[in-house]
Amino acid sequence: MIMEPSITKKKVLIVDDHPLIRHGLREILDLTDTLTVCGEAECFNEALRVFHDTTPDVLIVDISLKGSQTGIDLVRQIREEDTTVPILCLSLYRENWYTEEAMQSGANGFISKNEDAGELVRAVETILRGRDYLSEEAQYRSRISDANVDTGNPLDSLSRRERQVYELIGMGHTSDEIAKKLCIAPKTLFNHRDKIRSKLALASYQELLQHATRWAIANEK
Repeated sequence: MIMEPSITKKKVLIVDDHPLIRHGLREILDLTDTLTVCGEAECFNEALRVFHDTTPDVLIVDISLKGSQTGIDLVRQIREEDTTVPILCLSLYRENWYTEEAMQSGANGFISKNEDAGELVRAVETILRGRDYLSEEAQYRSRISDANVDTGNPLDSLSRRERQVYELIGMGHTSDEIAKKLCIAPKTLFNHRDKIRSKLALASYQELLQHATRWAIANEK
């Protein structure tokens, strides 16, 4: 009797702040012949602990995490400790800056949560083979950005710091909290707010607050 060689499954760590999403990802990955979930986490600190405890072969990291630190922050921290483990970022956000920032921070791939299960598995397998992966939607938006084409989304005109300020405003942080979190002076923060209002054609801070809050709600921040 000829025995087929056993396949050692690659261990996956899932980092997402929604239990239902983690459960869904686990079901998808555990059904494959090559992947198995070794751990889950919902925030930055828990993710680091599980990462050290389980030594995964690949990470799937949501951009938005529970707490004040993001998936981008986690990618940067992991890269300080391990330059080789593949990391796939995923998100509901459609803004191109998330793709760019994730890849610049050390992620090996980026996929939208709107993609189907098969595409997720292909993304994980692709980065495990040592290749970068971008979903078709992310590739399209990246090509538009590189060509300086107007995407129709005014948020794409914001700088990285302006995007951080905008997002924190939408999440309900006060001016003092934002200034402390970003380590900037209140005057600098007000300058960023003025530039954001100008780029988004908003007449007042109240309009900016409403705009950012609607964005945060739509993107489940």
